[in-house]
Amino acid sequence: AIVELGNSGFYTIGVSAPLTGALKQVGEAFLQGVLLAVRQVNSSGGLQRGTVMNRIKVRVLNDAGDRAEAIKVASAFAKDKLIWGVVGPYSSSTLLAAAPIYNNSSNVIIAPAATNPRISSAGANIYRVAPSDSTQGASLARLVLARGNKSVAVLFDADDAYSSGLSVSFKAEAQKIGLVTSDTPFTLNGYNIAKVGNYAVSAIFVAGYTADVAAVAKLEKGFGKRIFAGDGGYGQDLIAQGGDAVEGVIVTSFWHSTLTDSNSKRFTAQFAALFGGGTPNANAVQAYDAARTLIEALRRAKQLKN
Repeated sequence: AIVELGNSGFYTIGVSAPLTGALKQVGEAFLQGVLLAVRQVNSSGGLQRGTVMNRIKVRVLNDAGDRAEAIKVASAFAKDKLIWGVVGPYSSSTLLAAAPIYNNSSNVIIAPAATNPRISSAGANIYRVAPSDSTQGASLARLVLARGNKSVAVLFDADDAYSSGLSVSFKAEAQKIGLVTSDTPFTLNGYNIAKVGNYAVSAIFVAGYTADVAAVAKLEKGFGKRIFAGDGGYGQDLIAQGGDAVEGVIVTSFWHSTLTDSNSKRFTAQFAALFGGGTPNANAVQAYDAARTLIEALRRAKQLKN
């Protein structure tokens, strides 16, 4: 209903998310996190600037997790003079592709999950709430070694900013700590050659997304190689896509609903109350943080110009 309301008395924020395709569940989690953030602000009367209270309205566009579509979405938001900022896109590749358009517009972008190190210097309008892969990749390499592995096959897509950035960081740290790596280039959503099992390695690192991790796990099942992946491989549909083949797969995440700090417990309870007892994942909480950060920036800005 917030999306359909008129423009008078509202601040409108945009959401660029993959609502179709292999990353559809990520897009759904993004919308849940943004909805919770907006509902909380609007239920308290809205965003207050001085003595004026305006509620938050949301315009959602589907970028399908595709670079060309993300550029189209960025162009649409740039033309929409009612948009004050954008949450998204999801992946590093889509964000970096759309960054020039956002930087030439009046829109501030806060990405919930994009992690490629280049995003830090992608332009004055580009921000994120997720850590850089320079940290995540190094942590993953140390984790692989700590789990008793001396060698690892690194599966990466050189044409994808997330996959390539994460693998570069992983391999750099692996070299420092004595973890032997074997490059295995592949295409995202296109892993179809079961050959890592024949390598003289004890583990597999997949620098890809949920569908990639599931595909690798099914094709490599029975070879006895422990599979590791980054935050892109973390998704509630991983088991649905990979079945028993993904049992034992280790992925990183920037947040989990089992955390017991007060902020995490509060968010999990608020999420469950709004979504019928559902359990949030990291993409939902990161989108929530991005939306709340954008709304708070609107509140604190000394002057708004669009």
